[in-house]
Amino acid sequence: MESLSQEGTTTVVKYTLVDTGQTACYDDEGNEMECPESGETFYGQNAQFTGNLFSYTDNGDRTVTDEVTGLMW
Repeated sequence: MESLSQEGTTTVVKYTLVDTGQTACYDDEGNEMECPESGETFYGQNAQFTGNLFSYTDNGDRTVTDEVTGLMW
């Protein structure tokens, strides 16, 4: 969630995040490693979190819709 503030007012912008599908963890040299536990060095990598699985629909008109966010391109 992101908060924007202007002249004493706050606007909260909510948006859905899509999971990246990343499953491996890495050290600071780019070597794949076992994912660390909370409090260990390198904890908090993308592979350690799950979110909304990506889902796309080909609309058949040269556009694609992201079914999680509703974005179309």
